[in-house]
Amino acid sequence: SGAWRSYVLDSPYPLVYPASVEVRDASPPQSRVENPTELSAPGGGVTTIHATAVGNPYIVVDLGRLTGGRVEIAVSANSGAPVRLAYSEARRFLGPRGDIDHGSQGRNDDPSSRSDVLPAQAGVYQLPGIRGAQRYVRIELNGAGSAQIDYIRLVVTHLRPTVGDYVGHFLSSDDLLNRIWYAGAYTLNVDSYGDPVRGNKFAVTDGAKHDRLIWLGDLPIEALAGFYTVRQMPFLLRRSYQLFTCQQYPGGFIPQVSDVHVECPEPGRPNGPPPPARGICTCATAQRLPSYTAWFVIGAADYYRMTADPVVEEWLPVVRRAIRFFAKSVGPRGLFVTAPGYLNWHPPDRAEGEDADTNAVWVRALQGAS
Repeated sequence: SGAWRSYVLDSPYPLVYPASVEVRDASPPQSRVENPTELSAPGGGVTTIHATAVGNPYIVVDLGRLTGGRVEIAVSANSGAPVRLAYSEARRFLGPRGDIDHGSQGRNDDPSSRSDVLPAQAGVYQLPGIRGAQRYVRIELNGAGSAQIDYIRLVVTHLRPTVGDYVGHFLSSDDLLNRIWYAGAYTLNVDSYGDPVRGNKFAVTDGAKHDRLIWLGDLPIEALAGFYTVRQMPFLLRRSYQLFTCQQYPGGFIPQVSDVHVECPEPGRPNGPPPPARGICTCATAQRLPSYTAWFVIGAADYYRMTADPVVEEWLPVVRRAIRFFAKSVGPRGLFVTAPGYLNWHPPDRAEGEDADTNAVWVRALQGAS
């Protein structure tokens, strides 16, 4: 049956226009929005906002799907009040500053924010930051005045596979389960992107909105879905693991997190803490997560088991050093002892001593290495 195709959420189009537009807090005749639906396409009529105060009125744009990329807006005329845009995944969290002032740790979305303010003048603007994972956009003026807007749209920057790319697909007799499966696959695609300023080579990250980084503890879990979905995903997983292989410290510790634009064409001998130019996130050494070094080993083993890619042989020196990093901290009871000040996957918890999570991961790493 080809009925599974109707569940695929990915859009084949590089541009996303509003699916619907809603006007809020308008008090005619002074505060109003004329022709709000004209936002949904370039050319033709324009949408005009007449504001009596900040955010009075405002427009809620529904893009119809969660997506991410660069926001473009065409302002045809402006009387002197700046236009503010704010972004949200869920409608109930959409405020003047977006859904969260998250301060992303990654550098591929600079400037990191969940809102933008345009100059108080007409123009076609492509906003500089990548705005990952939003469905809703709030548009308002930053003061009394009026503005005419021709259109707003989003230029998609994450992985955009077609239905034909779903070499793995799923169909059951349960509609909800089918929708859950394809929502998970789509989430993985939205989480896969590059840095447009630094080569735009894609990798699989922890999240499209928050972090926007590759975390070694998340990657093997994401990979379990990625092996069964779209044809592009195994290559992206390979690159995501590969870029950690030349960031290993002499003692075997592998930084738990990396920016997406790090280049590691071939695994090298451990070269100590990489200089900032290599692209490693500054939080990598501030948060010492030894279990994530073991997760690299688990991920490499799963990747080889699922793909038989011979590149894993080149990773074996990295794997062996990772195993030695753990082995030297095994205590008399045969358990890995987490040093004071180190963490496991849940930073608020104290992991010092023989913590269960890290030891469970350590056992899986030994099995994977063998």
